[in-house]
Order: sequence, then structure tokens, then C-alpha cells
Amino acid sequence: MLRAYAWLTDPSIRDKTAFTVNDQAEIVRLLRAAADEGYGVAKLAGLGEHLAAVRATSDEFIRLVRVTRDAVQGHFRGEYGAKLALTEPRTKKLVLGSPGNKKEVQEFLAHRGPWTKEEKALGLKKVHPDQRTSTLHCTECHRSQGSLVDLPALGYPPARIQAISSPLVTDAIQHIVEGKPFYLPSFLGTEP
Repeated sequence: MLRAYAWLTDPSIRDKTAFTVNDQAEIVRLLRAAADEGYGVAKLAGLGEHLAAVRATSDEFIRLVRVTRDAVQGHFRGEYGAKLALTEPRTKKLVLGSPGNKKEVQEFLAHRGPWTKEEKALGLKKVHPDQRTSTLHCTECHRSQGSLVDLPALGYPPARIQAISSPLVTDAIQHIVEGKPFYLPSFLGTEP
């Protein structure tokens, strides 16, 4: 998904007025891969098929690239459009606990019956032994400088980094911290 978004938001693509068959093949490949990685997201697959079905040199292709750029932003995983999680390198499955505590995770998942509050807290402590005593603030990652997460190293394109670290996002997060009303900012339609 990030590679497709990076391609779509790259200034050399965003400002293009004519595309080639190679451009078409690349964005269709990226969208198909994003749909496959996203467990068959039908809209992404459909966008890829639409782009594959029209001539790369047509005005319709240019229009579809713009539509796709806006639509892709709504398909990042997670509650707010993005999610970082540890995955097992070989199987790509989510790691439910800290690396090296497979036995504790299996015991936690195998538990049957109701949990007491104390049992659940102890089980979670075993599954997540490296929990922080104080929570992180959202703005510790949602910032362009000094973020706890190296977004460029994770493959985030500049346009996405700018979107998730914009004042719209950080101001909204600050409102949450202060107990003020929160309005989810919309990243859709912000690209020219």
C-alpha cells in the first residue's frame, strides 16, 4: 500500500499530463500487490483493474490516477488509517506478544472461562513484559522531526509522513489530551 501511495504522490507522477504503458503496468502491479497484502481488498483490486482496462495515454487514465490517489489514502490499515505492528518475518503473521515469549502467548490464548481482573492483568504482563509504565503520547510518533518511529525507514512516502504529522493531526491529538472535542481529520482530497 505504501509503495502504491508513494508512486501516486511522487511529484514526477502527480504532475504528469501523459502516462506511458510502463507507468500503467507499474501502478496496476502496485495496486494488485496492495490488494493481495490487504487480504483481497476489493476496491483496490477494482481500481487496479480499471487502470489496466483503459489506455495509458488517455485522459481517462489521468483521471483514474487522480481518483486512485485519493482513494488509496482510505485503505491504510488501522482505526485511523495506519497501523504499525510486529510481524513474524517468515509467515508475516502478527506477533501477539514480545519476541521470545511464544509459550506465554499460547497459555494466554488457551485460557478458558472467565478471567478475574488480577488473572487477566498477570496474563497480559507475561505476554507483554516490556510494557511502559506510562503511555506514550500520540504526538511522539505523529511528528515529522524527532518521531519515535523512523517512518522513512519503514517505507512511508513523504506525502504520507506529511499527512500524518500535519498540524491538523497533532492539533486533533492535543484536543484529545486536553479533553476537548475531537474531529477526525480527513486526508482525502487534499492532493492537487
